[in-house]
Amino acid sequence: MVTGSDQLAADYEQLKNTLELYPSISIVRAEGQPPDHYELEYRLRGYIRNQDGTIEIGEVHRVAINLPFGYPHFPPTVKPLTGIFHPDIDPAAVRIAEQWQNKPSLADLALHIGEMICGNIYNVDDPFNQEAADWYLQHREELPLDVLKIADIEDDGERFDTLDDDTFASLGLEDEDLLGPAPDDDGDQAELLLSLLDQKKIYAASSLLQEIPPSVAVPDREKIEERISKALREADRLYTEAEQLENRGRLEEALAAIDRLEEMVTDSPGVDELRSRIEQSMSFTPPMGEVTKASAKEKNTPPPVPSEKAARPARPHRMGAAARKPVLPALPYRAIFIGLVVLGIALAGGSLYLKDRHTLEQAQSAWQQARQLADKRSFSQAEAAADAALDNLRPVLILRSEKQQLAKQVNDLLHSRDFQEGLKGNILYKGEYISEEKAAILQRLEKLSSTGEDLLRQGRISRAIAAYEEALRFANSNRLEERARSLRQTINNLRFEQTIRNAKRAEQDKEWENAAETYRKALELSRNLADDAEIEEISKRLKAASFRHELDQSREAFTESQWQQTINMLEHAQQLIREDPSAVTPAEKEQLARLLASSRLYQTLAVARRAYEKREWDRTIAEYRKALELLRAQEKRFGSDLDDSITKIEKTLLMVQIAREQSEAVTAKKKNDLESALTHYRRMLALAASGRFSRDAALRSIADNIREQIRSTTAQLEIDRKVRWLTDHFTDIFRKSYPSYAASRLEQPKVTYLRQEKGKMIFSMACIERSHGRTSRLELNYQYDPASGRWSMYTGQ
Repeated sequence: MVTGSDQLAADYEQLKNTLELYPSISIVRAEGQPPDHYELEYRLRGYIRNQDGTIEIGEVHRVAINLPFGYPHFPPTVKPLTGIFHPDIDPAAVRIAEQWQNKPSLADLALHIGEMICGNIYNVDDPFNQEAADWYLQHREELPLDVLKIADIEDDGERFDTLDDDTFASLGLEDEDLLGPAPDDDGDQAELLLSLLDQKKIYAASSLLQEIPPSVAVPDREKIEERISKALREADRLYTEAEQLENRGRLEEALAAIDRLEEMVTDSPGVDELRSRIEQSMSFTPPMGEVTKASAKEKNTPPPVPSEKAARPARPHRMGAAARKPVLPALPYRAIFIGLVVLGIALAGGSLYLKDRHTLEQAQSAWQQARQLADKRSFSQAEAAADAALDNLRPVLILRSEKQQLAKQVNDLLHSRDFQEGLKGNILYKGEYISEEKAAILQRLEKLSSTGEDLLRQGRISRAIAAYEEALRFANSNRLEERARSLRQTINNLRFEQTIRNAKRAEQDKEWENAAETYRKALELSRNLADDAEIEEISKRLKAASFRHELDQSREAFTESQWQQTINMLEHAQQLIREDPSAVTPAEKEQLARLLASSRLYQTLAVARRAYEKREWDRTIAEYRKALELLRAQEKRFGSDLDDSITKIEKTLLMVQIAREQSEAVTAKKKNDLESALTHYRRMLALAASGRFSRDAALRSIADNIREQIRSTTAQLEIDRKVRWLTDHFTDIFRKSYPSYAASRLEQPKVTYLRQEKGKMIFSMACIERSHGRTSRLELNYQYDPASGRWSMYTGQ
């Protein structure tokens, strides 16, 4: 049964083994037996915030990791102990939920945090620390600040050439196990497990499955484990999604996520509390329908539209002939009459002058308004104001010079190209009249492109590409196809240049995965941007980086005992060598061959171990024999310790064969088939007491135990034979011993072996006697003398 303590202990060992490969990470504190609290120290370059608020690059960082109750189904909590400055880290917590959901491993979590500190992993879309997110965006060209490097193990051939003693000790084939009691079947647990799965109680099923030992037969156990694991991961994902939706105020979507979770898992912890909290929040929130209707009502109310003139009055003639002066009737030659006429004319002229001045002032005001509206590009309103100015000029009679001058200014404005195009909604842009909308689009595009050019001059290629991409999206969305083609070509050239530069930098840092992926991108971009020689060089560098990445990954997988994964990666690396043998060094080829041989051996031993745990004896034996064949076929790869490794596996194979016979013997005993059990015990003794290991102390002890089993089983077999003989002859024995019951009916015999006394076997016999309607119980003791082979009554003397 795998308990919580077992899980913690296993994770502690895995964490220690993993960090041995990464010298930049160390465990400075571990509390608990086994540990459930860790403090890790990272010696990596990463941003830190000082106490005075300044940001700089630090070399040493610490975090605390606590494993809660319910781990690993519930993720650890991680808290920074130093001032790590990162978008996903605040003073109280490190965001790990997504990483834990994808790969719930304590060792992987430790490496993930290291990648965060370096700046390889960060999230600026939904950060914990917005200030850090802004900082990382501004300094994106400088990231990552460091690389989480694996320890150099290329020269450590001993790890691959020697089979560790622990490998065989871990097989669990101890002497006492061989002759210990066989595991009992527990069909009730398996039946309960299937019932829990039918009820979708996944967490309870997971706990129960961990308690069921491998020896108990569970139909489709691996498929059930996979189903439970998948359901737990999906439940954790939906729970996290519901919390995030709740935090964003999207309560109905959060409840929908909970509904999907409960359809899959009915016993997920914390779900009822989360649902209750969301429903309570919804009770204080107005229904979305009412808000939407109110908003729609406001949006659908049309704004007041200023009315246009129904019909613009006809413009006045720009300058008509002056009104003819009236012809005065002949005046009487009277002085007084002439005086009166002269006075009237003077008064009329003054009145006309004042009226014209007032009219001119009104026209001048309308003209100023027209100019201001034209400057604001309100051409329709400016035209109306200009027409009003001309209308005001029409009745002017005396101040004709000023009238003509003002009328000319108004007419020049009305007939100007700018004004006429403005009425159509156009403006002058780079010598061409185009619509204001198009001009605004082109100006926006020019601004975006200029931003990219400025960044490029500063050598900030990544940010320049981002600016050009924004300009390209803008051009595409506004159907500026020619501009889009030019921008696309610029972006491709910059990407190619940047990709080659990044790939070479990754090569120098031995970041082979990054180098391979970057060269792959460069190869895709090079189709129309590079010549054949450059493309061939990129292809060769791609293969070399891919090979070295596969080799590094396979070393890591080997160290983590991921044998099949190691083999797959190494075989792929072999294929890369076959495609271009000159891409790697002879030392790398030999390293690959040694690692592949070791991986296949350890994979075979792992399969044998799993088969042994399931008591699949034939497969276990076949896998150990296959391991021996691999060792002998790869003698040069395994070095001087080959003989010792072969000896260990041969001894293990012998012990498995003995274990198989023991299992058969125990099964036969349960069926009370003692003769068959004796046959298996004798085969065990032949295996243990003969051959090259017959003088081994452990095998001698096993042989002694087997002899004892043979002795006791033989004695029991003899007792059973005697019991069967007495049962078959009980009527004759009772009638001979009790002549008075010769006519009675005797039935239900019961024979029990009591003891051995003075070399004789003593048995107790009983039966039921029926005669003339009455029933009685008869008893007697009988004895057998092995020396004479005779039966007789036992009288106690």
